[in-house]
Amino acid sequence: MNVKELSERPNIDYLGAQAKALLKQYRKGDNKALEQIRNHFPKYKSYSLEAIQAAKFGLQDALLVISREYGFANWSLLKHHVEKVSAPSLSEDTRALIKASAQGDAKAVRRLLSEGADAKHVCTYYGQGNERYKYEPPLLQTVRNGHAECAELLLQYGAQTIAGHWSALAEARKCNQTKIVELLEDYQAGAFDLHRALSAHDLDKIRSILKRTPSLASSFEGSHDDIPAPLFLAAQLGETEAVSLLLEAGADPHAAFETTTFTALTTARYHGHQDIVILLEDLGAESLPLTDCIYAASQGDLTKVVNFIRDGVGINEKDICKHHILPHAFFSGNHELVNWLIANGADINQSLGWENYLWFRRYISCGDYKTLRFILDLGFKLNSPGQYGVQLIEEARKHEQQEIAQLLEERMKSESV
Repeated sequence: MNVKELSERPNIDYLGAQAKALLKQYRKGDNKALEQIRNHFPKYKSYSLEAIQAAKFGLQDALLVISREYGFANWSLLKHHVEKVSAPSLSEDTRALIKASAQGDAKAVRRLLSEGADAKHVCTYYGQGNERYKYEPPLLQTVRNGHAECAELLLQYGAQTIAGHWSALAEARKCNQTKIVELLEDYQAGAFDLHRALSAHDLDKIRSILKRTPSLASSFEGSHDDIPAPLFLAAQLGETEAVSLLLEAGADPHAAFETTTFTALTTARYHGHQDIVILLEDLGAESLPLTDCIYAASQGDLTKVVNFIRDGVGINEKDICKHHILPHAFFSGNHELVNWLIANGADINQSLGWENYLWFRRYISCGDYKTLRFILDLGFKLNSPGQYGVQLIEEARKHEQQEIAQLLEERMKSESV
C-alpha cells in the first residue's frame, strides 16, 4: 500500500484537520472515507463498508488512520516526528554566516551564502525555559559593526531588513553607520517601489524592479509591522503573473502576514483567485480552515465565518500564533459578526496575553471608550494571568485618555474584590 509523503514543512494542525475532515465524512456515510478507514485501520481490514459505518469510530480513530496513511504506527509517533522536523533551528552554516557577518568577513559571507546559508534567518527558538526565542538576523551585528560590504551581500540574498519590530535602518541610524544607512535607504525605497507597482498592477515595472534587485521579492517577509510581503499583496490583488514573478525571484510561499498565520494562500483562497491557489498549493503552501475562518472574520465576512464554524471550526479554537477569532471580528468593525460570535459561545477571555494588549491598545489610542466598555461588560478579565491591566492604564494615560484610564482602574478594583 502506498504511503503518503509529508510536506517539507509539515504542520501538525493541518494533519489534525485532515482527521477531523475524515471523521465528518465518515459520519455522512461517504464511501471514500469508509474505504480510507478500511485501508489504514487494521481492525477494519476485513469489514464491509456497511459494517464500518455501523461501528463506533471517533476522533482518536481518525487520528490513527491519518497517522498510518503517512507511515506511522500511531498519532504520537507522527506528532513527535513533525515537531522534530519542523522545529525552527539554526543550522551550522547559518550560525557561521551570522558570525562571519558580525566580523566583517566578506569572503566567508559570500562563500556561505553561495553554499546555502540562510540570509533570511530571523530568530532562533529554544523551546524550554522562559526565553522562547531571540531575534538573530544576520544583518543585526553586521549593521552595528558597520560592515557595509557584508550588509550588501546579505541583502542580495534576501536578508530581512525588518525582523519582528526590529529595523535594520533604524539600527544603522542609531549606530551612525552612514554607508549602511544609504544602502538600506536605497533598498527600502526599492521595496516600496515594488509595493506601488503591485498596487498599480504595473507588470512592466514589477519585472524591471525584480530584474534589478531580485531579493526585493522577499521584502517585509519577517516584519511584524502592518505591511504585507509582496507575495501576500499580489495574491490579495489576484495578480497571477506577479505572483509567478515573485516566486521565481525567491519569495517564500509560506511567509505569514504580520504576527498571524495568514499567508498568500489564505488571502488568495478568500478572494477566489483559484489560479493563484493552485500555484501556491503546488509549492506546498498550506492554510488551515481555522486560519481561513479567522481571516474571514478579519474581513468582517459573517457568511463565511458562519459556514466555517458550521463545518467544524471551533469557535474558541486558537491558531499556532494564539490568535482567536473575536479580536479579528472586532477589528473588522462588523458588529453583526461580533454579536453572532458572542451569541454562539465565543469567549471574550479566550484570547490571552499579548493579543489582548494589542487589541485593547488600538481602541485606547483612538479613544474608543464605547467599544472598550462593551468588551469589559462581556466579562473580559483585566486581572487574569497573562493580562496587561496595569500597562493598559498606563497606555490610556500616555494617550491622555483619562476617561478610559478611570474605567480600567474601576474594573480592576472590582475584579479584585
